[in-house]
Amino acid sequence: MSSLWTPGGDLPTEDAAPAAGGNGSMTVDEAAAARIAEINEALRAAPADVIIVNHAMGLYQLAAVHLSATPPDFGSAQLAIDALAALLDACEGRLGADEPTIRDARNQLMLVFAQLAVRHDGTR
Repeated sequence: MSSLWTPGGDLPTEDAAPAAGGNGSMTVDEAAAARIAEINEALRAAPADVIIVNHAMGLYQLAAVHLSATPPDFGSAQLAIDALAALLDACEGRLGADEPTIRDARNQLMLVFAQLAVRHDGTR
């Protein structure tokens, strides 16, 4: 049994079962198509706001990785922070109970970015 991560916890998904065929096994392409269909069904079953917050957390993590590099990659971090801010602005009020948390996380990223920029003489 595999799962789809969401901020509220993992959502279980069923593992792909082999389709009946000539010898009872699937080709690689058939297995990939079945897995894609399974993932698509799991995405359809999950609330859109949960999936979007999950993607927002990915942007947060991307920015954090670039800020924690030695030296920090300010250009890549800024791009991820800008993308996160744009997503949050476009979806304001529609991201459910996790929206305040991801907004606070974005604000913390912006603060860390500014502090690191000062520490590194503002060089980007």
